[in-house]
Amino acid sequence: MISTNQAEPVVIHVVPPNGGGVDRYVRDLCSVRTGDVIAHVSIDQVVLEQQSPARFDIAGDAPSSANAFDALGVTGSLIHAHSTLAPCRGLIKRLQSSAPSLRYVVTLHDIMFCDPNCDAEEQQARLAFVRAASAVIVPSSYIAALATDQLMHGVPITQIEPGLAHHQTINAQRSAGAPTQSVFPIAIVGALGEHKGRDFLLDVVAALPKDLQAVLIGYTDGQITPGWLVENKLWLHGPFQPENTSALLDAYGCEAVLFPNRQAESFSYSLSDVWRAGRPAWVPDDGALGQRVESAAAGWRYRKDANATEVAALMTDCLSNQAQVIELGQNAARAAERLPSIEQFVNQHNDVYRAHACNIKTAINPIDRPESLPHAEMHLNATFFRAELIRLANDLRFSTSKIVELSGELATLATHYAARGAHIERLDEALINRDKSIAQLIERLDEALINRDKSIGELNARLTRSHALLLATQQAHATDVAKLTDDVQQTLRIAHRFERALSYLPRFLRRWLLGRADKHNPLNSA
Repeated sequence: MISTNQAEPVVIHVVPPNGGGVDRYVRDLCSVRTGDVIAHVSIDQVVLEQQSPARFDIAGDAPSSANAFDALGVTGSLIHAHSTLAPCRGLIKRLQSSAPSLRYVVTLHDIMFCDPNCDAEEQQARLAFVRAASAVIVPSSYIAALATDQLMHGVPITQIEPGLAHHQTINAQRSAGAPTQSVFPIAIVGALGEHKGRDFLLDVVAALPKDLQAVLIGYTDGQITPGWLVENKLWLHGPFQPENTSALLDAYGCEAVLFPNRQAESFSYSLSDVWRAGRPAWVPDDGALGQRVESAAAGWRYRKDANATEVAALMTDCLSNQAQVIELGQNAARAAERLPSIEQFVNQHNDVYRAHACNIKTAINPIDRPESLPHAEMHLNATFFRAELIRLANDLRFSTSKIVELSGELATLATHYAARGAHIERLDEALINRDKSIAQLIERLDEALINRDKSIGELNARLTRSHALLLATQQAHATDVAKLTDDVQQTLRIAHRFERALSYLPRFLRRWLLGRADKHNPLNSA
């Protein structure tokens, strides 16, 4: 058993595991009250967080344990409830059953303690839980009035405004990809869900003049990475740490901040952060937002049922009056200076704790487990969660940019692939045409070969006929030559005999006969 020597009673903070303003509130308390314990309560599980040393453990079967203190492994002098919902009520009831003298105080962080949308039985259970508290703490006069109206009897109500920590100035930059030349006179700060006015904001932005751009310093349902939420109208910065609010408003050149809430706020840490940055705000005339802005004269109020066009017109008109923007911004800075410091905020709680703590020995029993939950802090501590969310958003942005880059490369490859496919089709078509041409050439060659063979056949036939004719001619010529030779020989023989006969004749007679013969020779007449 580790004794706690702090003068203040050990407080068990019972909180729902939904982060947001409740987590910031409790973290601010525990930043000073390091001996306190936080019990994160969900429907079927309790996670116990010790501050020093930092440790997270599942608290056994605490939701059903007969001895809840043993199951939790912790004892304290007082319980501080930060929710009126059933899981938190159930745990506190079991803790009190283990120590009947143990009391609890409750902070009404929102209007859920009198939510008209829940059934009558649950609504009465929440109100009864608040009435049974030793003290009720409220963050604003709006919740104080609402609690007084709903509780309707002498429950002590203490108003403690959440403190504002003083942080060193940080040189925060615009998110990656944000247009560097653009000025964003309008800002919206925080995580924007449906009840925070996400849809209403989109309608307001659509109704703004084209030359007015806005930036959401935060994120919204469906988008946490930087980028245009509305093209060229509403830029989304992404997750951020609250201490960077002022530097980011400066980086984007923001003049005023819009709160598009459609549900009444109990306080609004974001408004405090905006005021510390010296920016006035547009808020609905409902809940703590309207009351705080009216009281500090640090902004403008619009009707809670005003439509988007009316709000856009109000914002445009306000921004045209720069003197008023500056004056209200100065009022905002002064209002932030009047907010309590974290030390003052904790001291006010200490007064409440001392007044209602019981005399149970304050001790923290070490949890009998070798290791605490290794990843619980980034889920249950909003400071670490935001840091983790920023890291994840940056990783997602990088992954998205790589996807875009790779998609471009893939598109280029697809184009090249399509071009290659087209080229292959052209080559296939050329091959088909080549094959057709080859087939036609083969067909023509076959036809030429047939014609050649036919011509050769005809030529051979002609040669055969010519050869036969030649042979016949040669044979006839040989016959003629033989006959001529025979005729010549006969003529020569006759001539020889004639010559011999002439030689026997007298000379004159021989001469007369030769002359006569020459006279009748046809050759000589020719």
